[in-house]
Amino acid sequence: METRVLASHIPLPLADRLDETAAQLGISRDTIVSEAVAAWLDNQEERRLTALGTMAGAIVVVERHRVRDWADSL
Repeated sequence: METRVLASHIPLPLADRLDETAAQLGISRDTIVSEAVAAWLDNQEERRLTALGTMAGAIVVVERHRVRDWADSL
């Protein structure tokens, strides 16, 4: 898989936690960051799909003649 280098500024306490976790798990920071970004993107996609599903469930279809009848009654 091709990769691309991305740079990000993160607070020092978070960077320290990242370093500690990488050392404890014996994996690279890059692996942790890649997995975290993938998980975040998956979460955002799930939230988007949930929101779309909620909106689709809220759509009410009204027959055209009923709308005309209502408009005529005004």
